[in-house]
Amino acid sequence: MKIIIVGCGRMGTELIHTLSQDNNDIIAIDTDASVLKRLPEYDNVTYMVGVGFDKEVLENADINHADAVVSCTDSDETNALIGRIARNLYAVPKVIARQYNTKNASIYAMLGVQTVSTTEWGTRRVVKLLTKTDMDSIATIGNSDVEIIKLMVTPLLIGKNIETVNNLGVQVVSVMRNNNAFIPERGAVLEANDELYIAVQNNDLDTLKSVLGL
Repeated sequence: MKIIIVGCGRMGTELIHTLSQDNNDIIAIDTDASVLKRLPEYDNVTYMVGVGFDKEVLENADINHADAVVSCTDSDETNALIGRIARNLYAVPKVIARQYNTKNASIYAMLGVQTVSTTEWGTRRVVKLLTKTDMDSIATIGNSDVEIIKLMVTPLLIGKNIETVNNLGVQVVSVMRNNNAFIPERGAVLEANDELYIAVQNNDLDTLKSVLGL
């Protein structure tokens, strides 16, 4: 993946190290040149000095071809702005913004910008969000590992009872069918093109994907 990371503090540094191990192409941006000079060198990481929401800086980082943008500066406002720019102006597929104040997380999620908080937990979550391809994360519950994901019904589930999914150790909290959302009752049968909104712990995501053939 081609990933742009804005902000090279503790969280940004951890992300650079973790994501560089998987042969991702990383552009790391920070306003402080001295910060970048202290970071380790990696063959697949390029460091740039600049303001992360500056159009010229982002385009020099080749944002038009980026698969993901992660903004983890120490400013919620800056991270939110960069997230919106990446999503709305450049249509970057995966956009993540660090937010110390999580009260607006649901709003950003609806705009296509995922949010994370706290350094240790946030780094793990960013990696999870970047590697998920068949499930969309909608929201997280506080600073826990529980999140709400959106999942299109797979061929394996068409015609099956809602309990088939719940028995996988998750909880279907809502179903979207023909643009109408409803809370499914026990015995509800899944149909083609249904969208499921599921509460799940991060540790169970890989198991869920494996069982559903994702």
